[in-house]
Amino acid sequence: MSDYLLTTLLTKKKEIDYIIRDTIDKVLVLRFGRASDPVCLHLDDILSKSAREVSKFATVALVDIDSEDVQVYVNYFDITLVPSTVFFFNAHHMKMDSGTADHSKWVGAFHRKQDFIDVVETAYRPSLPTFSPISQDGDSFAKHIQEIHADVWKRIQDNNERTISIIKVLSLMLGAFVENNPKAIFRAAMKGKLIANCPLPPERIPKYELLYKNL
Repeated sequence: MSDYLLTTLLTKKKEIDYIIRDTIDKVLVLRFGRASDPVCLHLDDILSKSAREVSKFATVALVDIDSEDVQVYVNYFDITLVPSTVFFFNAHHMKMDSGTADHSKWVGAFHRKQDFIDVVETAYRPSLPTFSPISQDGDSFAKHIQEIHADVWKRIQDNNERTISIIKVLSLMLGAFVENNPKAIFRAAMKGKLIANCPLPPERIPKYELLYKNL
């Protein structure tokens, strides 16, 4: 039932490839697990109840860990315990420092819905530029670039004529690009930092022992 409430259950490597590639300017939450596991069912219930609240900045999908076709991802992220949740932003793997030995994924369920929302928001914020408020179309970032350019231009006014000529050309090029492609610049800057600090207190972070394969 939880699979129905959330995004389509992913059972193919290509499906995971596509959703990672096509989820733009949002956190992608991939839950690796199985419907028969009680902890997975508990997590899926939390994910489904949170889906609407996080929909503006996150997409949630379930991955069937028993599917043969997704084992390349299971092995890559060294998933030995379920459920395990992996975060992406603009096709970049987002790590979460929760004080455990493994920052590559969240192992276990969340205690409550708000815990999941807080973690996803934390994964989302470091991916954004921190220097200015963000608008959906990137206008604030474009304005910020223009302000930096104006400041640089002011600082080099006393330089020689050749330098000023070069800067004028760059000014025209940058101005035209910012004006015509604000969102392109915005998305390029949104790669941001790829690790976030977990906002939850230690008592609400699942405890587990790592199991390593082939050792």
